[in-house]
Amino acid sequence: MKTESMPLITGALRLPSMNFRVASTMDEALTVLAKDPDARPIAGGTNLVPRLMSRHFNVKTLVDLSDLNECRYVRRDKDSIKIGALTTLAELVESPYMQHFDAIKSFEREFVSPPIMNLATVGGSIALGDYAQDIVVILESLGAKLKVSKNNEYEIVLLDSRIRSPIKTSGLIIEVDFPFPRDNNLLCFFDKLNPSVSRIPYASLALKTELERDVFTDVTLVANCAKGTTPDRLFETENVLTNSKFEKGVIANAVAKLEEEAEPHSDFLAPGWYRKRALGALLRKVSSRAVEKVISGV
Repeated sequence: MKTESMPLITGALRLPSMNFRVASTMDEALTVLAKDPDARPIAGGTNLVPRLMSRHFNVKTLVDLSDLNECRYVRRDKDSIKIGALTTLAELVESPYMQHFDAIKSFEREFVSPPIMNLATVGGSIALGDYAQDIVVILESLGAKLKVSKNNEYEIVLLDSRIRSPIKTSGLIIEVDFPFPRDNNLLCFFDKLNPSVSRIPYASLALKTELERDVFTDVTLVANCAKGTTPDRLFETENVLTNSKFEKGVIANAVAKLEEEAEPHSDFLAPGWYRKRALGALLRKVSSRAVEKVISGV
């Protein structure tokens, strides 16, 4: 493993002085991270570097994982899709295994910063647990699980439990996997509302459901700011939609329930009440897409 000095960035904000270590294998990276409590992994760095510059984290050592191609893949393994944690968002959306999901196509279309998509990684997006990470909402709706290295052991955890854990104490994400649909009755949709100049959403929402005849079953609904700034499922709203036809009255009831259940945060971008209304509008849109897809048979 190479050790280098981290150059300072000049200007109003700059990186603090720290050690920079380049890992040649995942085992090397895990060893350094386990021994050094002040070390933190970095890959694309699209979110970590700005946070370091603003002194959001106190880090003495960065461990660069970007050369570890062993953790950059999207593949099918029996009945699941496995995604290496260092897979970039661009590599993810280009995978033929992800083309089955309308949500991924919408994500690619609405991600307004191609340079960031080429750098940001799936594992890094999840590790942040941030409401601005759209891919987390989609993966959580698909029932994703994580393979995490912690204390020299590997464990499997649900994504929705992982994003509630502190970034430093939750281990290093190695792999993401979720069930691969066996037939065409699984539907997954995503939409977001964001400023035209930014990829950070006011609100984003993913809907996953299965279709039996003309009834939608096993509905999963995930919002990026369901509880404060935390991505989370909207269980009560799911119950309104599950085992129902997505008709006008059902959708109206679901939107009303969502606006009762969701508790989005307020910040300089938007107040909580606006985000709540935005989530209701997004639910109408993705529900309509589900109905349109069923009618068209595509």
